Amino acid sequence: MRRSALLLATAMLASPVGAQGISPGAAIAMGQAALEQGKVAAEAAKNAAKKFEEITEKGQDFPSEAECLSVLQSAANATRLVVNIMPFSSVQTLEDERGPVLRYRLLLNGEKHVGQVYCQGSKLTGEQAEWVNGSTLSDNSPASTIDAAMGVFALSYLRGDFGSKSTEEGRGVEDKGALSNSPPPESAPPASSSRPLTSGEKDAVRVAVQSCWSAGSLSSEAQRVIVTVGVNMTQSGTPEGGSIRMIGYEGGSEGAARQAFEAARRAILRCGSKGLPLPEGGYEQWRSLQFVFTSENMRLK
Repeated sequence: MRRSALLLATAMLASPVGAQGISPGAAIAMGQAALEQGKVAAEAAKNAAKKFEEITEKGQDFPSEAECLSVLQSAANATRLVVNIMPFSSVQTLEDERGPVLRYRLLLNGEKHVGQVYCQGSKLTGEQAEWVNGSTLSDNSPASTIDAAMGVFALSYLRGDFGSKSTEEGRGVEDKGALSNSPPPESAPPASSSRPLTSGEKDAVRVAVQSCWSAGSLSSEAQRVIVTVGVNMTQSGTPEGGSIRMIGYEGGSEGAARQAFEAARRAILRCGSKGLPLPEGGYEQWRSLQFVFTSENMRLK
């Protein structure tokens, strides 16, 4: 919820006068804020329904079961946001032999969406169902719109989805060990070999990072982007988090490229936190690396 709309709503609830004491100017401002928030919420609802359909049709792979379950938790909170503003919609979370399961029943501008999603190991999958009149889902853990939004934010924060410098200390485990500062060039030991990385060494690095790379959660436009990412490495083979940068991109808008870059950054940090399989010698040859990411794979330049 936008801060302006939240403050206005809070003021109304806290005031003993309530709506009766609101001036015409304040009422207009509230209406404009509500309209703007309504547009954002409607777009979020459409995106949620579309994403559920994609997941139930072909699934979505993640690097680990833990990350899959984290996304499932975020989906549960996001669906509650939709349910809280869309009448005749409902959501339910439960756990059975499959593990945590999210069931949804959404009515969006007359369109009916019914189904369930869950994790099969590291793959998020599910099934669609028919809308049955007279049935509904009993939410065993209801949450207010603000609480649900806070849940989405908290899980994204723990996953390290925020790339600004001000949140580097709050990133998840993926950043631990990866944010070390590189020593100045003059303090680096002389390279034991001046040869470039062999194709086998490049392939070993590619395989290591590839295991953390997944474009399944990106928008359709971002999946079409080819993004080149640069990173400085420490002598121990771990990436410097603050040095990861977008060198260039092609095949989409700047916003789509930024989304693809953030996913690539997380992949480098996650799989590089314990060190990439780089040769012990020749630090000068791999102290700065460039990766090319596409929706299907990635490679080391």
